[in-house]
Order: sequence, then structure tokens, then C-alpha cells
Amino acid sequence: MSKTEKEFITEWYEKLLKSIKFFPRDFLAGDDFEEITLPDTRLTLGPDFFGEQQIMNSKGEVVLTLSSLLTAKYYLYAAVAGNSAIPIPKAQKNIDETVRSYEKYFMELVKKISKDYNRVFPSSDRDHQVAIDILQRLKLVFL
Repeated sequence: MSKTEKEFITEWYEKLLKSIKFFPRDFLAGDDFEEITLPDTRLTLGPDFFGEQQIMNSKGEVVLTLSSLLTAKYYLYAAVAGNSAIPIPKAQKNIDETVRSYEKYFMELVKKISKDYNRVFPSSDRDHQVAIDILQRLKLVFL
């Protein structure tokens, strides 16, 4: 008996739920951190403004202006994961390493899920979208 896409999604979701890595906790680089509190609102990536990256709320208002795109991603990945207070490395190179490590992990998961999807559903081209949907349910995103 062949499985449905819904069953495939449920199996992968449950499998990952047992072994998932969380941002930023499981990706932190360095050993010198400060604790920051994120705004209590939905955050989105705003425009680059004269070399600084803006983060906006759902109303389109700038709530943070940060030194780099990777620093902005750090804040956003932590916010999507449901964190309100997070440790952030004091050194920019450690912020960059933390974000890159998370993004590598995310892409590896997409590849694994997509490969399995193509094995189970060889005539479908929804592998990438299904992988992204599963990861979003786990509060993992890629910016």
C-alpha cells in the first residue's frame, strides 16, 4: 500500500520533532554572550538602510536597526522559533557563524526530506515545497 502525501508529512514531522535542533541554542558559536529581549510582535526583514539592516513589525514600522544582514537573520530566526529572550554572541564573527551553521542545517534537512519525497512520490515535483512546509511547522525558516 502506498502512502499519501499527508502521511509522508506526518511521518517526517514526527521524526524531526524527536531530533530537531533549536535556534539559537543548538547553533551558538563562541562563549561570550549578552541576553537580549525581542520585541513582542511579529518581525520581518526590512530594507537595507545605508549599510544597516532594518527589522520591521507587521505594521511596517522599523523596530530594530542592526549592523548586518546576518545579525538581522539571527534576531528573526530566534523570533520565529518563539524565543523572547535570547543569548546573542558579542563578537560579530560568532553571530555570523551561528547563522551560517543554522542555515546549513536547514538546507541539509530540505535535501533529506526532498530526496525521500522523490523516492516515495517519483512523479511529483512538490518535494521542495513539502520539505519547506514540514520545516515551517517546526518553526524552522530560511531567509
